[in-house]
Amino acid sequence: MEIGPTRHKLLAGVDWFSYVDNWGPQNYIGGVPFIAPLDIYTPTRGNLTTTLYNLKYQAAQNYTWRERDRDFGVYAQDQISLFDDKLHILLGGRWDKSEVDQAETYGFFLARCYPTCTGYPLLHLPDSPKLSPRAAVLYQLMDNVSVYGGYVRSFGQSNGANLGTGATPVPEAAVQWEGGLKSQWLDGRVTASATYFNLRRKNILENDPANPGFMIAVGEVESEGLELDFAGQVTENLSLIGSYTYDVATVTRDDNGNRGHGFNGVAPHVGNLWAKWDTAPGLREGFELGGGLYAMSWRWGDDANSWILPGYVRFDAMAAYRTEVLGHKVTARLNVKNLSDTKYFEYSDAGTNAYYGAPRSFVGSLGFEF
Repeated sequence: MEIGPTRHKLLAGVDWFSYVDNWGPQNYIGGVPFIAPLDIYTPTRGNLTTTLYNLKYQAAQNYTWRERDRDFGVYAQDQISLFDDKLHILLGGRWDKSEVDQAETYGFFLARCYPTCTGYPLLHLPDSPKLSPRAAVLYQLMDNVSVYGGYVRSFGQSNGANLGTGATPVPEAAVQWEGGLKSQWLDGRVTASATYFNLRRKNILENDPANPGFMIAVGEVESEGLELDFAGQVTENLSLIGSYTYDVATVTRDDNGNRGHGFNGVAPHVGNLWAKWDTAPGLREGFELGGGLYAMSWRWGDDANSWILPGYVRFDAMAAYRTEVLGHKVTARLNVKNLSDTKYFEYSDAGTNAYYGAPRSFVGSLGFEF
């Protein structure tokens, strides 16, 4: 759509989400007998406690947890072009109304309904509507170089998790600024960008080390750094994709004594490089061979900065063959993740546990296009 010297690309829409969850007895709820009257169905020794407890609850068709999530959103966006497409301005926003209703009877609070639980009544969590605006601008300095900047504000539900204190969690909110350069090379076949970013996230939920199964909120975390990306067809047969991120994530506000500490799980240095060779680009029949690496430096295992997850390098590979059968394109593909079977820790629970990444794995597929 054109209005005077400006061209506009408009986008608008509505979406709606609904989630219903009903839980019966779970094996990890073994603490109930200690907060309920002792009887022959709830002995207090060994795994038999949980087993008989669950048998009793299943026979009575008890529900220990119910949850109802609903989200309604409206969004709109306008991309404006000026000065023969040298200047682009994007303005948009999203309005959300989220509602969460959940049972009081989860975890430690089962004492309120034991020995007969229905999952009712449901507590209604705060559901004030939120507006998430966004704005961006890009200006073409030269034929192959542009400068850009952007701002976005967002929020999200707290995933229906109760805190160890019994309080309801506040929805997470975030504000991000970014700016940088974009360029094109080799007649547009290769693109590259350099971006500075600053992201502030509030009320981030993570596992509570003192109360397993519950969550605690980190007041605010600031993530600031630089990201470099490039991708494209370097030669007729060879394509490359690579990126590097330098990120300093710091807890800037917290009620748990971790202000000024590094935020758990965020590595200062992350990079990847992937190369693919196509024996017959653009043709219906040919082979594709690819390989690359993903590298991550050390990162803190918890917000107290008491232990470290070591860095690692993981190698991946792929091979594919495409052909034509009865006029239809057929592609056979094999992907290998963690080619060298490297043992590494992928993430932690922000407490005292770390979790291994997947060992060497193979995934094959056969595609047939009609």
